[in-house]
Amino acid sequence: MVKDVLLKTQINPAQLELEITESFAMEKGSYLNVLHELKDLGVRIALDDFGTGYSSLSYLSGAPIDVIKIDSSFVKQLISDNNRAIVSAIIAMACTLGMEVTAEGVETKTQLYFLRRTNCRYLQGYFFSKPLSLAETQNLLLREKEREKEELKRLV
Repeated sequence: MVKDVLLKTQINPAQLELEITESFAMEKGSYLNVLHELKDLGVRIALDDFGTGYSSLSYLSGAPIDVIKIDSSFVKQLISDNNRAIVSAIIAMACTLGMEVTAEGVETKTQLYFLRRTNCRYLQGYFFSKPLSLAETQNLLLREKEREKEELKRLV
């Protein structure tokens, strides 16, 4: 079905990222060959809610995963030494395996600073914005583009 949609819409497969939850991936290990087929098409695969299921490192090393999305429950608990250690280890492991990392549920500057220090490049959460409609997203992007233009004018 994904192949048909890609052909019909002429979307570059690299611009399509499909998310599967960690718990689904662990329960439905037989879907590994489907993930490889999607990867062969050029589609990106994200493993969502990472850390909430019973992850198998052997599964993770054999699955065609491009992105690990750290579950917000870990991000919310970054005040705990144990959770900071777990999040740091997840980020280091993913980077070593050539995967991108997204931290979900970022709500505070403290979380933002910690995640940036641990080389987490992608962050999402209410710290940045509440969920937006298409029109609201377009307006936000236009405002940001204008703000950047004004800032460049001041620098030049």
